[in-house]
Amino acid sequence: MAKSNKEGNPSPESVREQPWWNRPVLGKGSLIEGIIQTKPEVPEEALIERRKNANDLYIFAKTAEAIDSPQFLDQEFITYIKIQYMLDNDLGEYAGLKQSYRYLELAIDVKDLLLFINQTELRYRGYKQQEFYDQVPHILKESEDADTFKQQLEATVVEAIDQTKTPEGKDALSHYVDNLNKFQIIP
Repeated sequence: MAKSNKEGNPSPESVREQPWWNRPVLGKGSLIEGIIQTKPEVPEEALIERRKNANDLYIFAKTAEAIDSPQFLDQEFITYIKIQYMLDNDLGEYAGLKQSYRYLELAIDVKDLLLFINQTELRYRGYKQQEFYDQVPHILKESEDADTFKQQLEATVVEAIDQTKTPEGKDALSHYVDNLNKFQIIP
């Protein structure tokens, strides 16, 4: 039973002890007074989540602002996006070209490495070096995966380096193998 004061009204302390649905809305010990006077502690997890959401919202706003740029309204860009979409989804006149497009992208990505490898083969043509260059395609065909290829390539290049006479030739073989290892050529 709630404690009462002399006038028969419940005391503010006894009102605060009551469940919130039994408290008066206004007056001493009321819901409004409880809301105004108490400042509940905000858990650290809630603050962290708020900061994370604020950062995500900031990134989203910056992205939206960038997308709203006039350069994305350019007809060439819109055409590019349409072609990219049609390639990715095998639609229309671009149906069936997705794999060829991926091979072209791969070739463009590794063109510098392939040029270096080709130049090395043309520039350093000692007997042992040429023998090594000729073995690489065979090692590639015989390898089941990239790790096997790299292991066999490493064993073969160590032997070729040992049998090469000039320091430049040895360095060339070492860089040649390093460049082969930079991209995945195993299907």
